[in-house]
Amino acid sequence: MNAPLTRFGLPQPTPDELEGRALYGDAFTPEEMARWFANEEAGYHALATTIYQSGADDPFESLHSDAFHFYRHLKGRTWPTCLAFGCADARDVEVLAPRVDQFIAIEPARAWWRETIGGKPARFMAPRSDGKIDLPDGSVDLVTVYSVLHHIPNVSTVVGELARVLRSGGQMLLREPAVSMGDFTQPRVGLTAHERGIPPRLLERMFAANGLTIVRRAPMRVGAFSKVLGKLGLNANSATAVRADAVLSRVLGFNMRYWRRNVRDRLGPATMAYILEKG
Repeated sequence: MNAPLTRFGLPQPTPDELEGRALYGDAFTPEEMARWFANEEAGYHALATTIYQSGADDPFESLHSDAFHFYRHLKGRTWPTCLAFGCADARDVEVLAPRVDQFIAIEPARAWWRETIGGKPARFMAPRSDGKIDLPDGSVDLVTVYSVLHHIPNVSTVVGELARVLRSGGQMLLREPAVSMGDFTQPRVGLTAHERGIPPRLLERMFAANGLTIVRRAPMRVGAFSKVLGKLGLNANSATAVRADAVLSRVLGFNMRYWRRNVRDRLGPATMAYILEKG
């Protein structure tokens, strides 16, 4: 008898995947990955475009957050080539343009493809459903991965590929949600079909397995804090809010739970930011 499937036609998560001891999707067959990829391919583009057109505050805006968690720790660094993995419309990486000679962007939504990013040459490529990257070993100097891996089934394969194309001594800037993001077997308002967070202990095992050293590790985005700011009409992405959230995230880091089932569970950071170095 065949095992029951989710509403998306994919396998139900195992108990280990539900509890965050294993990552749902990472062990999918090629056929299951292709189904996931087809559902997810243009999901973020459609979601983000709707938000932009509505005139509402962009919840994906992260300039102050990235400046605080990444860029201030990399003063003076320059990079000949930056691989912007899943960069959407590239607004998150444009700030790097004065310090980068050229960009290579991997982005499924062709509506966002362009020839330059921040005035620097950019070559856009489509992702492969198997997670492989069509670039030579050690061919890029900087990799940016901003809230992308949680949209992908075979995360361990993609982390291995990102590490492979990064040169020895190169840096990777990575930010990913660390909580389940609700029941990822069901449709959710404001989210694409399959996105789910990645437990930090699993992600950090992938780093270690691929020769990536953690230079900086920072929890961020306490859900309850962002919600309170929103109710007060304040911008949770402002520089002041980002700094306050960083303090709260460190204090409440012990309460990072994969499944947040009540208010107490939300009193903890929901995202992890990393600066990584290869070799």
